[in-house]
Amino acid sequence: METPKSASGGSDFLEQALPRRVKWTPSKKGVLDFLQEAAKAQSLLENRSYEVVVYGATGFTGSLVCLHFARHTKAGNFRWALGGRRVEALQALKQEIEECGYPNPPTGIIVGDANNEDALTELVKQTKLVLTTSGPYSQLGLGLVKACAEQGTHYVDITGESIPFVRDSIAKYDTIARRSGAQIVHCAGYDSVPSDILARMASETLSTRGERCVNCVCACDGWSSRGKASGGTIASVLGILSHLIAHPVDLLASIDQDALSRDMLDTKERNRRTWWSCLQSCWWLFGFGYDDLLRTWHAPFVMAFCNHKIVRRTQRLRAELGPQHTISTQPPAYKEVLTLLPGSNWGLLGLAVVAIYTMLTSIGTMLIVLLPKKI
Repeated sequence: METPKSASGGSDFLEQALPRRVKWTPSKKGVLDFLQEAAKAQSLLENRSYEVVVYGATGFTGSLVCLHFARHTKAGNFRWALGGRRVEALQALKQEIEECGYPNPPTGIIVGDANNEDALTELVKQTKLVLTTSGPYSQLGLGLVKACAEQGTHYVDITGESIPFVRDSIAKYDTIARRSGAQIVHCAGYDSVPSDILARMASETLSTRGERCVNCVCACDGWSSRGKASGGTIASVLGILSHLIAHPVDLLASIDQDALSRDMLDTKERNRRTWWSCLQSCWWLFGFGYDDLLRTWHAPFVMAFCNHKIVRRTQRLRAELGPQHTISTQPPAYKEVLTLLPGSNWGLLGLAVVAIYTMLTSIGTMLIVLLPKKI
């Protein structure tokens, strides 16, 4: 999810330091107050011990991130540390990375349990940014967001849990983060970076021609896509399903494209969010069909449940910054699907293939989620 900077212009440190809703003009805030607020937020980070702490470092994705940092960052210019709840596992990982001979191994270890508020506060005070790969985020993530928001520490995660985690994070800590200058960036992995970047490219390309992007369609090739769900991903999916079963009131939010942007909607827009309106605008989350823009048959894409909410919020955040960032205050209608058969001459055969594909993948996904990993 893109987190925009201040629209005031000026140096990078001012843009990074200012709370994101602050848009300075001489009539709203004096120059001295403006600089003092920016300097105060920036000074919180100047004396931190580390540039980054990778929290959840010993997990599957966390260990890959750590290896990447060790291989591709320069010693001396980039001090980073491992974070997690088990000191023995962190020490073992640190030693393993050091033995690989990479140019910039981690320089420290910070222990902090996700359920220990004091430990998390001490952890985030030591770094400029926390990159967390520790999920399920709905169960383990909000405490770390809270600590970062309160201490002015930047935060990045790779969650795909838009409901309830990202929604609750925005509702509880967005205002606090804006005041402290913390940049809170959710969904910075496969969920939802490709979608966010492609939607932005589409909007900006049309904007350079003086045109508004009204409809944005993002497609993933169903035949060339590869990969499998990790244990953490499966745990996250189970967590989302458990939440929706326990809180059926959130079923509507799970398909509402503006579920993460309700704080930006007026009362009239919020009241228009009904089951019928959401199904009309996001029917492609469940159905299959033919898209004239893509000129291909498509099926539902499971990651679209998260991605379309993130893209819509990003577009609305960009609109906050003014016309130099977007040509319209209204975000484009967004659609994200899995493409299967190019061309329109497949007729009923194409419809049947897409329907069968959708049915089989749905059954396969249910089996992956519901069956135990070891039989």
